[in-house]
Amino acid sequence: MEEAGREERAATDSDPLSLDALSIGLSGAYHRRQYDAGLIKARTAIELYPQVSIFHVLLSNFYAAQGKDHLSVEESFWRKKPEAHPPNALPPLEQQMRRPDQRDCDGSESS
Repeated sequence: MEEAGREERAATDSDPLSLDALSIGLSGAYHRRQYDAGLIKARTAIELYPQVSIFHVLLSNFYAAQGKDHLSVEESFWRKKPEAHPPNALPPLEQQMRRPDQRDCDGSESS
């Protein structure tokens, strides 16, 4: 574990915003259960590399680990490009996970 920590620090020190350094840092934060730090790193990584799906997966995992299930599901579906899916075509799981205040009286999604 010490060696892994040294390698992570070396990667981060050499180029902290590189794809590899961010990936290593996020994985390390998750495995060390440093969820608050991981959320910050994941958001930064997504800002720099929005097309890298593993960063979205890790952000979703950090939310789930903190018991923020709604945000976790939201992040999972966000990375699937919601603009490609009209609201009435959302997967059933996402519809079930929506908060009651996001539904119309008849249970359908509000616009």
